[in-house]
Amino acid sequence: MPDWIDSDSLITPSRGPYRFSFLPRFWTYLESKAIDNSIASSRFVLSEIDSNGDELAKWALEVSESFFYDPSAEVQSTYRRVVDSIQGAPRFAPHHIRRFLKGADPWLIAHAATDGGRVVTFEKAEPLSKKPKIPDVAAMFGVQCINIYDLLADLGASF
Repeated sequence: MPDWIDSDSLITPSRGPYRFSFLPRFWTYLESKAIDNSIASSRFVLSEIDSNGDELAKWALEVSESFFYDPSAEVQSTYRRVVDSIQGAPRFAPHHIRRFLKGADPWLIAHAATDGGRVVTFEKAEPLSKKPKIPDVAAMFGVQCINIYDLLADLGASF
């Protein structure tokens, strides 16, 4: 079961400590981990990244077949449950719900809840927030969240 990578877990390293020109081995490593099914991401994350047109977008398109998955029928069914849960949670403001549902976040949660694995994100739980956050929604479905650096440690990565 793969861990599911959020767009921020690719964007932040690509603009900071793991820039393509600085540490290309990081990106080769991610590709190898996608090929061996240790990590994956949603096709909707690819859409978020591809809109940037930068080096990350080029890389993402190159590895898209092994890294970014279309939702299965089971994932789509779980996605509908994620949507219903968010819309039924009185703490979330309607305009924040609409914004959350436009992105890849609920799809990542649906993939992890259906196919197993954790969601890899820099978002932090905010149990009192009016905005749905990945860790808060994921917890509703028994899905754990970690950040990319903890994932790398769990995988035993070294560069």
